Amino acid sequence: MSAELDILLVEYQALREDDRGTSGSQSALASVFVALLAGLFAILVGDCRFRGTAMTAAKTAGSCYDLPEPVYVAAPALPFAVLCYIIMLGTQVTIKSFYMRAIENELRRHHIELRAIPGILAGSATELVLAITSPRRGRRSYFVMLLVLTLSFAVALGGWVVFVALSLSVPAMIAMFALYGPLLALLLQQGILTNTGGRKLLHGAAEHLRNSRDYPLTPLAPEAGRIRRPGERSLLSYLVLPRPLDTVKWTFIPIAYAVGAVTAGQGPGGSGLAAAAVGWLVFEYLIYQGRYQWNDIRGLADDQNHPARRERGRLPVTRRGPLHSVALSTIVIVTRAVLAVVIAVTVVPAPVSAVVLVSFVGVWVPAWLYEFLRAGTSRPGSRAAAIWLVVGAGYAVRAAAGLALAGVVPHGRTVGTFFLFGAAAWAFGIVFVTMTWVLEATGHCGQAADGTLEKPAGLVAKPHLERLLPFTPFPSRPVPNADGSAASLRALAGKTAVVTPWNAGLVVATVCGIAACAHGGQLLLAVVGGLSAGFVVLTPSVPARWVVAAVTVAALGLTAASVGDGRGTAGATAVAGLFFAVYCFFRQSAYQDLRDALKKAGAAVASLKNGAAKAATWLVMRLIGRRTWALVTGSTPPAE
Repeated sequence: MSAELDILLVEYQALREDDRGTSGSQSALASVFVALLAGLFAILVGDCRFRGTAMTAAKTAGSCYDLPEPVYVAAPALPFAVLCYIIMLGTQVTIKSFYMRAIENELRRHHIELRAIPGILAGSATELVLAITSPRRGRRSYFVMLLVLTLSFAVALGGWVVFVALSLSVPAMIAMFALYGPLLALLLQQGILTNTGGRKLLHGAAEHLRNSRDYPLTPLAPEAGRIRRPGERSLLSYLVLPRPLDTVKWTFIPIAYAVGAVTAGQGPGGSGLAAAAVGWLVFEYLIYQGRYQWNDIRGLADDQNHPARRERGRLPVTRRGPLHSVALSTIVIVTRAVLAVVIAVTVVPAPVSAVVLVSFVGVWVPAWLYEFLRAGTSRPGSRAAAIWLVVGAGYAVRAAAGLALAGVVPHGRTVGTFFLFGAAAWAFGIVFVTMTWVLEATGHCGQAADGTLEKPAGLVAKPHLERLLPFTPFPSRPVPNADGSAASLRALAGKTAVVTPWNAGLVVATVCGIAACAHGGQLLLAVVGGLSAGFVVLTPSVPARWVVAAVTVAALGLTAASVGDGRGTAGATAVAGLFFAVYCFFRQSAYQDLRDALKKAGAAVASLKNGAAKAATWLVMRLIGRRTWALVTGSTPPAE
């Protein structure tokens, strides 16, 4: 018992010393924050733009200055950083105070009463302080003062940001609101949680610690499971380009642009081809890659156990653990979003800016709906069907963005082309995603001797995948675990169910795509396109399906040429050919084929990266000279 008491006393003393140091740091930082805040208001006094009606006279007299707008945009960063650190320290103090109370509970078990304070046991210091300062059970006057202090800091800093932002240009105003608005909301939320939700913070930290794999004997070396495995990508490469293998989808906007420019006879809407290219890159690299990052954060646990985890290359978990990866990825998501808005408002002309901003909403609203449906637990069948429908929205947004960049807008004489091609892209997205998912679902399964698919419990928990298996010709049954032996099964190669998401999507995509591209005879061509898609769907073997696809595309081209002009013929034929080729490819594939394709694509990306590195090395060596190269690198320069 004496040894236990000594341990408690030593730890309690250390915590008290640490608490005194932290309190001193918080007080000093609060003084620094007040000084910085005063400095922010001081610079407003001498700036001409805040002089109101006296601005012109003050400028003439030279009694004021005119600071550049970037100075005002960046000025609040330092006070915000100090405030962040104050709240971080406050969170630590809150958790430590609860931990100290736990130690005091143990000390009070020894029932040593303080003679100077009758009825109070030794080990009650924290409880005595909290009897006054606790927001929940302390004095209301103290809580009111704490609330006034917190809100004063927030109102003063937030008010400065709002006042200055409204006095600057529109791009600077948007940048300030985009940067500091979410940050101020986060600080308020965390500050309120620290002051009123300490018990929740403690329980969360304790639960995380209890679930730690090595607790209570946590090693000082990194956990083996958190070290990047050979062949896996680094976190830096992920943050630079989260989904390199999905860059094939970057072609959708140029395809839609070509449809708008060729079949509808439109140009780039007066904004110029260069501005349209900038808008395309902002959409794909900043907006959509950020959306992919959020999807990877939400699915991090599932991705770690995915059979094709290495090939898929989703958010990697580093030595510092998943929290580090998620935090950095979240920062990059916000950065991408802010950059997209700033570039849309400040760099590109108004038509392209409108396309980018509307597309931003068009990407993130379906993304929220998709994640909401995927996280649900009730009505798995209805949720699965809803998810299959929602996944095509991203393709429709891409198509709409490409058409709008080419000047095809949802009003006037181009309204039909806009909505028909958008519907075609939506339906094609359903085809692309659901066919990928049904093959992925088989990749999770084993296959019994009688051909039955054995679906593991992890797959059953994903109804948007598991509910696609009944559309294959193979029966299935749930099992606790599966060996993934069905990954090599070409589940869609032969005769399958007729009414499936991908079959219905192909027919709709073909009809709408041809009608959008055709010039004259749209109804006839749409009927021919629908019949052609039906023939492709109903063909039961792989070679025959390719032949039927080629013949029907040729027949469609001849029909389009007889009733329309060359532009419409080219557009209708190309759209049908693209849709049929993708469909036939998936019908002949197994999940293992997709995994091998991912491996080859990854190897190609790595080869391209190595080639670029060698070319850069050669160029630098030529610029600085071979002998300087050898001196700088400490190695022999590459041979000529």
